[in-house]
Parts: sequence; C-alpha cells; structure tokens
Amino acid sequence: MMILPFSARLRGTLFTLTLTLLSGCALIQDEPAQVAIVNPQQAQLAQVIHLANSDWPAARWWEAYDDPQLNMLINRALQNSPTMQAARLRISQSQSTVELARSAMGLQATAVAAQNRLRITDKSFSWPYSYSLPVDKNGPWYTLNTVGVGAQLNIDLWGADRARVAAAIGEKNARLAETAGIELDIASSVAQLYFAMQATFQKIALLQELEGIARFSVEAHEHRTRRGLEDSVDVANAQAEQLAARQQIISAEGMLTQYRETLRALIGADAQSMPAIHPVALPALQETLPPSLS
Repeated sequence: MMILPFSARLRGTLFTLTLTLLSGCALIQDEPAQVAIVNPQQAQLAQVIHLANSDWPAARWWEAYDDPQLNMLINRALQNSPTMQAARLRISQSQSTVELARSAMGLQATAVAAQNRLRITDKSFSWPYSYSLPVDKNGPWYTLNTVGVGAQLNIDLWGADRARVAAAIGEKNARLAETAGIELDIASSVAQLYFAMQATFQKIALLQELEGIARFSVEAHEHRTRRGLEDSVDVANAQAEQLAARQQIISAEGMLTQYRETLRALIGADAQSMPAIHPVALPALQETLPPSLS
C-alpha cells in the first residue's frame, strides 16, 4: 500500500473542500425583493355607488342620447337579464345582513304577555289533560296571567359589533359594485349593437343610392351602345358595378339581421315580442379634443 506524503494529502483535502464550497454557493439564489404592502385605504370602495334602477343621472348615461328606442332596449335588458336578477338578490341578502348586524347594537326592548288556564285536581295537582279539557267542565281551575317588560343595552366596548357592521357594509358595497359592473356591461353591449344597427341602416341607404347611380349608368351605356357610340364592354362594366352594389346591400342586410338577433337575446325577447328598430340619426361626434383627458 502506497502512502501519500502529507503535502499531497493536504492539497487533496483543500481541493475537495473548495469543490464543496463552490457547489454550495451555486445552490444559493438571490432572494426576490420584498413585495410592498398596499395601504388598505387604497382598496376601499366608494361610499356611494349608484345603480341604474336608482334613477341617478350618471348611472343612466344612455339617456343623454335622447333616443327612446335605446332607452327602451336597455331598460328591458336590465330588467330581464338573469345575471341582473341574481345580482339584485345578492344585494337584498347583503342588506339584510347589514340590518341584522346593526340590530345587535344599542338598546333592545321586549314585552311579554301570556295567560295559562289549568284544571287542578282535588289533591291540588294538575294532570296531562289540563290544557285540553273544555272550559265548561266542573272542577277547580287555576289561571296564570303573565305580563313582562324587558330591556337590554349592548355596550360595544371592544368594537366587535362595529366590526361586524363594517364588514357587512363592505360586503354590501362589493355587491353594489358588482351589480354596477354588470349593468355597465349589459347597457354598453346593447348600446353598441343598437348603434351598429343604426350605422348599418345608413350604410344600406348609401348603398341603395349607389345602386341607383349604377342602374342609371347601365341604362346610359345601353343607349349609347344601341346608337353605336360604345361597345358592349362598357355596358358589362356598368352592370358589374351595379351587381357589386347589390351584393354589398345583401351583405349589410345580413349583418343587420345578426345584430337584431343578438340584441333580441340580450333583452330577453322572443320572435313575437321583439320591437321593431327604426332608423334614426346618429349622435354628433365631438370634433375637438375635450378640455381634460382624465
């Protein structure tokens, strides 16, 4: 057996220790930066949240367009939407929770009034059928009248009741915010479909005018062809323009049907109760930048 000198063994030990330290350093990773804690005040909801059914002007933004058709469609959509009905039910439940939490605070008064009539035996004992015997039966009777008034004052020294009320109000505000978001989604979807239909109405009207111009052009080229001033190629080109206008009209009418069916589903109407949508002028666009972009 060969024995290594001390210096060789020392170098081997130092080499092994160096490899161990390097592998240990490779496993150490930089810790991520600490996440900043958000101030709870920034997460609070608005103290007053207005819904469309509260007739608050800002909540009923679509009425600014002064379009009775649009008002009717959005009102029907908000009324018939199952999502809105479920949201209103959750608001009612949260309001009941708030009232229940508030009822535990402050002074509570109770009043009790009762009358018991028992038949007593000759041994001054009552028996199981004392309550069910007719009143006109002979025998001693014992009547007990009870009248009482009570009061209870809950002093919330540690703020537990106030915390429950605040939590219930916070849940109610969250439900209101959820409902306001649902109302905004439904109303904006109906408004987008409605104005898309109005834009399609105007597009169809312009295409019909274009088709009339193309028809007049076909007739003019046909007259010139019969007089020998033009050949049939010009007539064919004019007819192609007329057919292209007709094709665009058919495509626009198909889009109008799709918009109407989607709108019918949003407002919860069937084929018989779907109201007719008539063309109206589109609202004027703002031609200048607003004074503030916020």
